[in-house]
Amino acid sequence: MATQKILKVCEEVNMRLLSQDENEFLVELLQQTRRDLREELHRTEAHDFRMELKKKERILESLLQKVELEGFVEAMPAPWPA
Repeated sequence: MATQKILKVCEEVNMRLLSQDENEFLVELLQQTRRDLREELHRTEAHDFRMELKKKERILESLLQKVELEGFVEAMPAPWPA
């Protein structure tokens, strides 16, 4: 909930966290990591390790949804002169 409030404030003041290129690159990295993680889950037999991988998968899915759905596409202005 706190994250959503922060994002709403950022939108209201026309601020974004990532540029379009950064956003696209991050989505690609997260998608590749998801594919790798699913492959590792498929091959893993140890219960404890499998549970840890599933936890990581949930976190990864959450991150990916936030990045894809929020669409951080404009660079946030620097708070100081360049």
